[in-house]
Amino acid sequence: MFLGESNYEGENDTGGLPGPATAYVVRKQNYWTLTSGGAGIVYGAAHVYEFDGSWTTSINDPGAKQIQHLNALFAAYPWWNLVPDQTHQYITSGYGTYNASGLNVQAQNYATAAYLADGSLAIIYSPGNSNPPGAFTMTVNMSKFSGPVYARWFDPTNGTYSNVAGSPFANSGSRNFTNPSANSEGTYDFVLVLQTSSP
Repeated sequence: MFLGESNYEGENDTGGLPGPATAYVVRKQNYWTLTSGGAGIVYGAAHVYEFDGSWTTSINDPGAKQIQHLNALFAAYPWWNLVPDQTHQYITSGYGTYNASGLNVQAQNYATAAYLADGSLAIIYSPGNSNPPGAFTMTVNMSKFSGPVYARWFDPTNGTYSNVAGSPFANSGSRNFTNPSANSEGTYDFVLVLQTSSP
């Protein structure tokens, strides 16, 4: 599956958003795709594809710059072997609410995950809450991993990592992970990277 087109940055293609799609909306669409079995995405921006009078400045829109961080994150791992966690084997609770018909992507808070079948890696996209804005806590089944787990939060707005205090964790039982405070953009989406090899 390949996400060919979704909301372009600066547009409201479905009419379901409260305004033009922000970088936050674009990130949600893209990270959801790559942690749900997708093999790729296409980024789009309103002024660029139209080549209107502001396209030369729009190529530097936040979402356009942030795509490089998505690419760098997934390129560091064998993304082609990732299995989507559709039955919540890894995230067992705190994954938000799934709404297949919700066109207001900005308001959706569903967390998606993908993992390697050998238990060495899980990548979890946590979109945070947007109404009211804030983080939320997810419960992860640590026994799915093949060894002690190194945990890091990845900020999709600037491509930086922060270690989760206490890591590495035992690969047994369950553990709660709460998004850090707002990312560098001021929204609350983060990617939780859990791996058995030292980063």
